[in-house]
Amino acid sequence: MKLKNSRKIAALLICVVLFQLAAVGYLIIYYRVVVTYSPRIFSKVGQVPFKYTVIVLGAGVKSDGTLSTALLERLEKAVQLYEAGCVEKFLLTGDHRNSYDEVNTMRKYLESCKIPKNRIFLDSAGFCTYDSLVRGNKIFRIKDAVIVSQAFHLPRAVYIACNVGINAAGCNADRYWYNKSWFIIREQLAMIKDYFSVNLEIPPKFLGEAIPIYGDGFKSWDKHKEGVENGEIKRK
Repeated sequence: MKLKNSRKIAALLICVVLFQLAAVGYLIIYYRVVVTYSPRIFSKVGQVPFKYTVIVLGAGVKSDGTLSTALLERLEKAVQLYEAGCVEKFLLTGDHRNSYDEVNTMRKYLESCKIPKNRIFLDSAGFCTYDSLVRGNKIFRIKDAVIVSQAFHLPRAVYIACNVGINAAGCNADRYWYNKSWFIIREQLAMIKDYFSVNLEIPPKFLGEAIPIYGDGFKSWDKHKEGVENGEIKRK
């Protein structure tokens, strides 16, 4: 009986130590991501320093083809930044596989706002925040940018960008109230994952030929088919 109790106590102590180590690890990551990069995030357009590119990260398109509330907020803020002279080019990055198409839905919204077509770049292989920002640097040769997203998402996005070669700032796109509880919980797990992705220099799912942001955005308006050949997305 005493032996069984000793094992239970030892197991409990191990669990307590592992929990404490996990908590300390989380706090270190939180500090390095959220605390360190929050000063680069702005709530008003007039506060944002000039950046050549605004990166709009995909946030979901509804089944009827309309923009989700989060994505609409991001696009509205990006247009405001352009109209205020804070940016010159747009990179719209998101998922475009089969009939699901975030990037062209985003593009059509910007066109409805009279944004010149040659200033709009599309990245159909931005399947997650990390991939989008690594590809932004490697494929689109972006060196400085402002990222528009919701407040809970921006520290991670700015952290990733700054550590993959982009001198980034963030602009808070929050405008409407809606329940973000699930997104906030998911964000904590994504922050841990992307912290290790950055430090281990994990490559994005797809790379491909360079399409420099300083050129004509229309050159990036290709639709990607499913499948990969030699590490590059097949093009129509």
